Amino acid sequence: MTDPHQQRARGPGGHAPAGGPLAPRSIRDVLAADIEPQPVSWLLDTPPIPRRGITIITGFRGTTKTTWAAWFAAEATRQGHEVFFSSQEDDVRSFVRPRVEAAGANLDRLRFLDEEEAPLRFPADIDRFASYVAERKTALVILDPLSAFVPSFMNPVAVRDALTPLASISRYYDCAIVFVHHFRKSGGKTPWEAMGGAGALGDIARAIYVYGGKPIPDGLSLLFGMGEMFKPTEAEEGVDQKNVRVLAPLKLSAAELPTGLLYDFQTVDVGLPEPVPRLALLGETEVNGETLYAGWRHFAKKDEEAESALDEALSFVLEFLQDGAQTVNALHAAADELRIAARTLKRARAQIKVIAYQEKGQWWVKLPPTPDTLPEGW
Repeated sequence: MTDPHQQRARGPGGHAPAGGPLAPRSIRDVLAADIEPQPVSWLLDTPPIPRRGITIITGFRGTTKTTWAAWFAAEATRQGHEVFFSSQEDDVRSFVRPRVEAAGANLDRLRFLDEEEAPLRFPADIDRFASYVAERKTALVILDPLSAFVPSFMNPVAVRDALTPLASISRYYDCAIVFVHHFRKSGGKTPWEAMGGAGALGDIARAIYVYGGKPIPDGLSLLFGMGEMFKPTEAEEGVDQKNVRVLAPLKLSAAELPTGLLYDFQTVDVGLPEPVPRLALLGETEVNGETLYAGWRHFAKKDEEAESALDEALSFVLEFLQDGAQTVNALHAAADELRIAARTLKRARAQIKVIAYQEKGQWWVKLPPTPDTLPEGW
């Protein structure tokens, strides 16, 4: 197999051009009989993370995904794997390092990006990244969050340009690459829609897990047989349901969807002034990513929905208009698709001070030079 960063240096297909810029390029092939089949290689069995491919752990902001990443990094180091963990949202010294220690990591097998190093961006840093993985013989790379490493991730072409060569590096060096990813603040009808990227993220990733708090159905829902999937299990006995976290499989290309995992969100003393969060594995659950996301949408408390409705509408308007003016009809149609109420949309437009104007017989809307309201994360 051609080394992927050498291949990039030579050009598509790993060949130097045979002539001028319009010269035809040959296509190399390999006979099926000459290919030796190999079994799927897993980094860990719990959860199943493919050793050769990209995995995405996705969920809403503020749901302790980085704490899960610290748990997973610790599990990998305890099993003898070399791990590289790069977070562009959280401070390594005060946030990430204490969490991996609390999770019981072998700190001699875990590395972070040096503070003086330029942050990684893809596809620009593909060659730099491949050289690092080859030199360190890294078995697991955790990148948090995806949007910082692939800034144009909402553009499907940009996603493919960034992640396709990363997947090649993963396969060539047997190095699992795990991205932590935030759902869009405006959400969506399904977890696939909430991920953004126009489906490209889901196409390229070999495994996707949805992570977050366990939905807590109310008594009336349980009375009518709704929410049975979210009733406490034996593994959760004695655990406050507000502290239960779920890792639910959404996609696994190389095998059937596994069972989900349940965690207890705890704190532990590691010698700092404040206790540090960590996760303790409780057991398994039959909840998958689709069910978990549907549960969040259906069983969310009414007061929480009311608090978040305007914030979601604000994010939607900013997202929808960030690339330029759109017609009012298009704005309302897109809002309807996401079930944003007309009254909530009107409030969001007023709070941002969206500019409306008439041109060519149609009403248009655009963002002001500096929007008055920027929700968290913008």
